[in-house]
Amino acid sequence: MTMDGMPPIPFTLTEVTEGRSFTDETRLPDAYLRFEHVLTDVDGGTRITYRVTIDGPEGFGPQVTSDTPDAMRALARLAEAALTGARVAEPPARGEAPDVTASSRV
Repeated sequence: MTMDGMPPIPFTLTEVTEGRSFTDETRLPDAYLRFEHVLTDVDGGTRITYRVTIDGPEGFGPQVTSDTPDAMRALARLAEAALTGARVAEPPARGEAPDVTASSRV
């Protein structure tokens, strides 16, 4: 994980269900972060749930979650590629608009 102005921060996968979900956790000196990613079958596609739990100083949340839209699009691309066998392009640099052209339901 990377955050503005900081070196990369390691995280630990704490739960993994192949093809369905994963949870990762990061412990910092003054904060604890937990990211849950879940794929659920729904009629005609797949629902992606992305949940972030932050236990840390006030105001820390926006710094951690500012890239949530990019992360959701990247997860959708990966899920779609897994279904279709398509190659997934490298993710964009932080702040750049991702190249999301697929319109099919994932």
